[in-house]
Amino acid sequence: MIFVWTTIPLLIIFGILNLIIGVSNDAVNFLGPAIGSGVAKRRNIIFISALGILIGTYISAGMLEVAHHGIINTENLRTTEFFSVLLASLMVNIILIDTFNTLKFPTSTTIAVVFELTGGVLAIAMLKGINSSDNSIIQSVINTDVVFFILTGIILSIIAAFFIGVAVQFLTRLIFTFRYRNSNKILFSIFGGMAITAISFMILKKSLTGLMIGDTFWQELAVNYIPEMLITVFAGSTFLFFFMSLTFEIDVSRLVVLFGTFALALSFAANDLVNFVGIPVAGIETAYSTLSGSLSGYDGSFIQLIIYGLFAMIMAFTLFFSKKAKGVIETELFLMRQNPGYERFEAFPASVYVVDLFLKIKRNFLKVIPEGVVSYINKRYVNDLNELKINFQSEIVYFDNLRAIVTLTVAGLLISFGTYFRFPLSTTFVVFMVAIGTALADNAWKKENAAQRVSGTIYIMGGWFLTAAMAFLGTFILTIVLFVGKTFILIPVTLLLFYRLYKTNFFTGLNNDVKRITGNEDVNIMDQDEMLNDIDINFRYLLLECSKIYFLAVQSFLEEDKNSSVKVAKDANLLHERAERLKSGLFEALIDLPESRIDYGNLLIQSFDHITGMLKNLTFIGGSLKKTNSRKGYRFIGSQRKEMHDLADEVSSFFNFMIHIIKEKRFNSIPELISKQQLIISHIGELRLIQIKRTKNRKGTARSGLLYLEIQASTRDLLLSSINFINTYRKAMTS
Repeated sequence: MIFVWTTIPLLIIFGILNLIIGVSNDAVNFLGPAIGSGVAKRRNIIFISALGILIGTYISAGMLEVAHHGIINTENLRTTEFFSVLLASLMVNIILIDTFNTLKFPTSTTIAVVFELTGGVLAIAMLKGINSSDNSIIQSVINTDVVFFILTGIILSIIAAFFIGVAVQFLTRLIFTFRYRNSNKILFSIFGGMAITAISFMILKKSLTGLMIGDTFWQELAVNYIPEMLITVFAGSTFLFFFMSLTFEIDVSRLVVLFGTFALALSFAANDLVNFVGIPVAGIETAYSTLSGSLSGYDGSFIQLIIYGLFAMIMAFTLFFSKKAKGVIETELFLMRQNPGYERFEAFPASVYVVDLFLKIKRNFLKVIPEGVVSYINKRYVNDLNELKINFQSEIVYFDNLRAIVTLTVAGLLISFGTYFRFPLSTTFVVFMVAIGTALADNAWKKENAAQRVSGTIYIMGGWFLTAAMAFLGTFILTIVLFVGKTFILIPVTLLLFYRLYKTNFFTGLNNDVKRITGNEDVNIMDQDEMLNDIDINFRYLLLECSKIYFLAVQSFLEEDKNSSVKVAKDANLLHERAERLKSGLFEALIDLPESRIDYGNLLIQSFDHITGMLKNLTFIGGSLKKTNSRKGYRFIGSQRKEMHDLADEVSSFFNFMIHIIKEKRFNSIPELISKQQLIISHIGELRLIQIKRTKNRKGTARSGLLYLEIQASTRDLLLSSINFINTYRKAMTS
């Protein structure tokens, strides 16, 4: 029993951690549509979602039974066996979901929980079967029918979500087009009323029948008067929308998106809370059942209210403060956004093949459709990019409100049906596939970016299968370790878990390096004014990092610090990637540039051309020095080391002066900068002659001499591109 009572406080701690990490992953499910359409300030959207979570938490009691009585037959497990499975499942889930959050990949907490519990119980069944010839042990501890039912439902929901999303968005866009704000106010009010009614059905059908308070009046009302209530909601919301749009010129679509966000957050909490705290609640309930009764019954309703309120508060605070949640949201929004630009994922042969196959099917399909129908569809699908700029200018807009409404409504209804039938539907799968379907129907995946978007979708879906495999195998192994080692192994495993979380969240690692170099990725798709206003800051940042990386690359090579060389080379590549994203974002921002400023935009693009040219030389220098660091034959002799160190100091001084010119707009100092450049280039020429003489006199190795000349040549090209940049930038700023 020592193992059991040691486990209880860990279950509570792990449950809280699991709740925080899980919400960081799943926040994209209900925040994505509203944030992507920019209907309100981000903090206001999060506040509305937090309110939905608070209410949804109190209607999730029935779903918590899945972890206890759904997958596992607890009556056929001893307490130590059951607790070994629960602990292993929680530990693996925390590490697994946190890893995906760090990588900014949305994954399914539902699929993780299902496979973790299955893997853990299978491990116990195998341990039981070692000393037994009974072949029915697995069936006695695992509800295989329930597992099959859940997995079948998840697979079917993925397929249904995608195709329903495509169909509904296509029909909606045909009716309202991309200029829906100029549509008939009555027609759009009816559409808004239908969306509100569909979302209300989700709340009424599920929520009022799932309240933990046990009020039979509301339950009977929800069961017996659903049609009447929905008709009232439709009539009232349609009239209200029409009145508000006609009288106050209020954008009805914003109200619908915000209400849908609230409802989807409510649905998320009701459906997915089981994934986060179902396991610890099941363990605590088992441990205390003999003392205080069941926590899931009405006898402990006051305690239950407090516990569920704590759950809701933790999830709400996580929404406001989790940086990883923002990263996961951005990954999905990049695949959904309407406008072209920088693509986070690179195309690979499979994604190109899928796109080519789809285009071939599309061409054949268009041949059998009358030209008049095709012409009508094309007219309805004329996209006006200015529509995306109507919302809050301080927020980045990825797509319009109409697509957000469809995504919220379709996803919310599908999730509601899943929750109503009492199996933990994967909200991540459903919302993601609906979002991809609506983006595809909206022609957001164009010929120039479709392969990259398909690539991203395949990567994310592949992550789902990886989640299942890692959850199953990880819990299977850890359950055996915990069951055999008991408390003696539990303590070191727990310490390792906390160390892993510390490294991921608070220590300098890969994710922090990426963040430090790449900065805020929103620059890739920021609006025109924001991009142009920040251009000076971005140029100074790129030049400053270029100067640092050059000096550190030389220094780490001279000091034969191999680890530092690897890090510097990685930083150089990341800086080059950031410059490319900034260039892509700038090009997109210039779409709406007035004719009078075309020359200005052209000069800025040329400035980025020179910057990226500089960074190509920088990545070559960093890569070459990393590759040859500490390798025999490439070490510099004393004179080479001193010359390279002095050159690095001169180059750093040159860049610092150029950054000062840009910051202070002292363009009259450019001749002095050019003079410094010419002196350094002349010095490089002298160093090259010295090296050739050195090679002739057989001083140093041939390999080190060749590397020395290559670095000098790349440094010269770096300086030449820098002067081209500053001259072009001066023309842009003074035009």
